[in-house]
Amino acid sequence: SLGLKLKSLHLDRVAGGGVSGVAVLSSGHLSLQACSRTGFAAVDARGCAGLTPSKALLALANAFEAREGVIQRKRTASDLAVPALRVVLPSPRKAQRQKAQAKAA
Repeated sequence: SLGLKLKSLHLDRVAGGGVSGVAVLSSGHLSLQACSRTGFAAVDARGCAGLTPSKALLALANAFEAREGVIQRKRTASDLAVPALRVVLPSPRKAQRQKAQAKAA
């Protein structure tokens, strides 16, 4: 819950069970690369007022029930700091177990 309006969302399944996509927000965007095989997801958050990397990381970590979240700052050729978020999802077996339990309920 970043408190920003979601303008559009586009997700594609990728080979190997992964997902790639982008969410356009009222003041920025989030791009996502996730691999269900490894349980790893990388998120790039860019925006203006209201979109801070730490808030985005906490919201995504809670939404994905991540066991670990890391913020990395990368530099571009023009020396601008670009925040990159990395969210590590629970192990694939745990996620499958949770899905099976949800279906049984």
